[in-house]
Amino acid sequence: MKHNAYTRLIKEDFTLRDYLAIDRTVLANERTFLAYINSALAMVLTGISFIKFFSSFALTVFGGLCIGTAAAIAIVGAVTYVEGRRKYDALIERQKAGE
Repeated sequence: MKHNAYTRLIKEDFTLRDYLAIDRTVLANERTFLAYINSALAMVLTGISFIKFFSSFALTVFGGLCIGTAAAIAIVGAVTYVEGRRKYDALIERQKAGE
């Protein structure tokens, strides 16, 4: 069972501080997604460098593993972002329904 931190809030309990906290959460979610993408791009560049500049089989395999890891990092980042965005959208819809 997943716990939603906002289930205890009622529309009347929302203050300016709550709205600002939600906005900070959204920005943090986007910043985290960009960090995942940044890490994935760095891994892709590392993998391409190893494949392109080294002729050793082991280093070529390592480069391929770096590229595969980059794909996994990008997927995890996207899933994390979508989950955070879905929670935020549900909270906003719940708040609008109470108005």
